[in-house]
Amino acid sequence: MRNYEKKLELACRWMEQLDVLQPCIDALRKGELWQSEGAGIMSGLLYTAEPAICEQAKKLEEKYDALVWHAIKGTYIFGGTDRMEMVVYLMVTEDDIRDNNISLEHADTSCYYCFGFVENRTEPMFSESGDCLVSPVNGGLRRVA
Repeated sequence: MRNYEKKLELACRWMEQLDVLQPCIDALRKGELWQSEGAGIMSGLLYTAEPAICEQAKKLEEKYDALVWHAIKGTYIFGGTDRMEMVVYLMVTEDDIRDNNISLEHADTSCYYCFGFVENRTEPMFSESGDCLVSPVNGGLRRVA
């Protein structure tokens, strides 16, 4: 990966800006990926990323020449009945190094746009990359949209 140290420093700065708990930031500095999970008031629970999430993160880092700095796992309900399990992999890319941090943008008082890859585990054909809306909560992150 090109510019690993710059991507790591930028990711850690973003995590601090998003009020992610310090142990999660320290883990990233050691090369360990953590994930947030939960719903409602329990959103943002932090723990070491599952092996399958770590494996997918490595594949995405190679594909996008990026650093995956956090994962958010959740089950989302569409149309009131369809449940889909998804994992969002938040990334720092070469574009962020070159174009002044374009992948983290403040949306309003509590939300930020972040670039990431959304893995749809229920319907893999609907997996995609792009901007995601996240919110800091309980020391971790929650996907808003």
